[in-house]
Amino acid sequence: MEQNYFLISVVLLVLIIASFINHYDLSSIIAPSGEFCNDFSAAFPGCWCKAGNSIIHDFNTYVSNKSIATNIIDTYYKSISQACTNPECFDLGNGFYNCFCNNEHLGTLRINGEFYETECGV
Repeated sequence: MEQNYFLISVVLLVLIIASFINHYDLSSIIAPSGEFCNDFSAAFPGCWCKAGNSIIHDFNTYVSNKSIATNIIDTYYKSISQACTNPECFDLGNGFYNCFCNNEHLGTLRINGEFYETECGV
């Protein structure tokens, strides 16, 4: 009887692992190079840093969610005395946040605090 429970447990464990692998396509995980523009382009084909890999600012802080990203952008634009109403950042995944101010795209913030001008196109 104990062997049956063990066998059922093993089968369930295999099914759980298989469904996890099926749900998360592990082959699509991109190993970051550490260089913002290369990593951004690799994560989002058709997107790149603007001319000259224009960094806006390096906040040198960990950004764990879109609320923190939005707060960082809001604080930054207040500190440089630029009008920024309705600042908002959206989680793109892969450790990147697209940030907007006055409904205009400002750039992309990375989880390590690097903030670059970015664009996407065809």
